[in-house]
Amino acid sequence: MDIEIKDNRNHYEEFKSLKVGDCFTDNGELFIKTPSLYDDYDKLYNAININNGNAYFFYDETKINPIGELYIELLS
Repeated sequence: MDIEIKDNRNHYEEFKSLKVGDCFTDNGELFIKTPSLYDDYDKLYNAININNGNAYFFYDETKINPIGELYIELLS
């Protein structure tokens, strides 16, 4: 007998609810929220993909899946 368990709870929050250093997933990728970062062309980024190191921008209203137990401290 095959059993499939589906979790229908809403695990999503808006990006703006995270603090800098909080980790989250989006479309199966792992990210860390960063302070606002700008590249040489003044393009804004606010998250780094942990898997590949690329910078991304998320709107405050973007729904993401926070990982409450994982926090990374950013040292300057």
